[in-house]
Amino acid sequence: MNITQQLTIEHHDVKEMLHILMNIAARIEQTKELNAEHFANILEFLKNFVDKCHHGKEEQALFPALEKAGMSSKEGILSYILPEHDQGRKYVHEMKEAFEGYKKGDSSALLKITEAIYFYSRLLQHHIDQEEQHLFPMAEKMLTDEVKYNLYKQFEDIEERVTGPGVHEKYEELIKDLSQIYAETAESE
Repeated sequence: MNITQQLTIEHHDVKEMLHILMNIAARIEQTKELNAEHFANILEFLKNFVDKCHHGKEEQALFPALEKAGMSSKEGILSYILPEHDQGRKYVHEMKEAFEGYKKGDSSALLKITEAIYFYSRLLQHHIDQEEQHLFPMAEKMLTDEVKYNLYKQFEDIEERVTGPGVHEKYEELIKDLSQIYAETAESE
């Protein structure tokens, strides 16, 4: 498997979670309720899998390799891809803060959660599309086989250090379970 295929497979899991999040937001709007356990697990997924693992591979390995190969981080695609990671972190932080408020009885927290979900989901969907349609094909052309092999090894190291053994499987199971629970929201709309 090449490096961009690995990242694209991870994008699939992220997109599945974005779909779940959008269904949760719709359910919040309909019922004014949130399953705290489910949402806590989703926040963990966003923090550990999306940010630390997936974005970690891009920020610590792929993007520096692309810059070394001649891609500018000051203009072009990298100039907005990396700031989008920071914007995504901001939205996840907003979700987390609002969730803490929700658990303490803040009546405005659900609105804040749904707003952050909508902004985050739109941002990440666009971000993923840009990476898959533009950045990844450029990476495949720009990077030598040796660099790609080294990146693959770096990705494995990040997986081991950041994610740990069995965690991907745990998150895949979480996505599967939550997809079944929140599927009816999308179907009923």
